Amino acid sequence: MLLQRFFRFLKFDSFAVASMVITLFDLKNKKLKLALDRTNWKFGKIDINILMLTVAYKGIALPLMWSFASKKRQLQYLRTNRLDKAHSSSYWT
Repeated sequence: MLLQRFFRFLKFDSFAVASMVITLFDLKNKKLKLALDRTNWKFGKIDINILMLTVAYKGIALPLMWSFASKKRQLQYLRTNRLDKAHSSSYWT
């Protein structure tokens, strides 16, 4: 319960998280394999939908960016929006 309260007020900057992962694993200026994954499940009456962009590294997926959607139709927008932002970001070049 305490952890849930902590994360309720914490906002992640997705580009900062991606930058940290890329720096920690020394992936800058390397050819990366990206994977986009969507998962959804029910927790009681609540639908949980998560769209996650990861980089494949030595057999594991390292999360770069993620978005939560309250409705399934929002996932298509998030998928397109996140990929466009990630692809056009000057960070990756």
